[in-house]
Amino acid sequence: MAIVPRNQGKNQRKDKVSLAPNLVEWLLPYRHASGTWLALSHAPQSRRRPSRRRTRDLVCLAAETAGVTLPDNVGRNRFIAYDVALHESIDRTALESNNSAAMIEKDYRDIITKEKAGRYFDIRPDASRKVIPMTAAA
Repeated sequence: MAIVPRNQGKNQRKDKVSLAPNLVEWLLPYRHASGTWLALSHAPQSRRRPSRRRTRDLVCLAAETAGVTLPDNVGRNRFIAYDVALHESIDRTALESNNSAAMIEKDYRDIITKEKAGRYFDIRPDASRKVIPMTAAA
């Protein structure tokens, strides 16, 4: 479970977000006793505060290096599509994604099979490979 602060969540609400077991495995190498998983800003005016923009820039750079194109909101959109397929619950996914059930029904339902969603949520990092800290990769 992760807490999204009010000033960083959608609709300016504090939210609790569940973390899928495979996501936890991907994030573990970046964990700290407390705080954020976001990369720190290099901009002088932000005084090395956590930065969604810098984190997104680093993810896009990694994707570009790997030859992958990431459309805007790809993480959110894929999560919603795969989550509703896996759990077969529009209401659950709406609550989890802070979206309306009507929007999920309209835009995300029945585009992914339950089997494909199961494989998606089972993607795990290769434990034999070294993890490069995002700060070192920048």
